[in-house]
Amino acid sequence: MSAEDHTASGADSPDQIFNAIGEWVRENHPGKWAFMSSPARHTPAEMQRWYRLWEVYRQEYADAMTQKSDGGSGQTK
Repeated sequence: MSAEDHTASGADSPDQIFNAIGEWVRENHPGKWAFMSSPARHTPAEMQRWYRLWEVYRQEYADAMTQKSDGGSGQTK
C-alpha cells in the first residue's frame, strides 16, 4: 500500500470527511442529502447551489463537532 492509497482511505480522507458530513446532513437536514449526494448529475446552476449548501453544511458540521468535543460549553479543551 502506498502513502497515496493510505491517504485516500484514511480517517481524514476526502471520502471519509464527505461521508461523515453526509451522515450529519441526513440527520439534521432530512431530505437534502438526495440533492447533495449526487453532484455529478447536476447542471452548472445546480452545482452553484450544491457548493453553497456544501459550505453551509460543512460549517454547521464543524460547529456541531466543536460543541460536541467541548461538551457544549463553547470553549475548546
